[in-house]
Amino acid sequence: MAVIVLVALGQPVPAEIVLALLGVFSGLESIGGICVGCLVFNTLVRAELIPESICAECAHLLAPGDVTR
Repeated sequence: MAVIVLVALGQPVPAEIVLALLGVFSGLESIGGICVGCLVFNTLVRAELIPESICAECAHLLAPGDVTR
């Protein structure tokens, strides 16, 4: 959706950046098993920006300093 909006607003370069990031993140997930969304969520929970009660199971996906599942 963001890409469509950016192109409609005449901003093709930011749209290409968004698509490139999506490609990188999906590649990390499929090849390396690294979920960037999970890492971000975990970091936000640890920084207490998201309450741990939102998803107690998700908050403990990674041990401190661990970058694998």
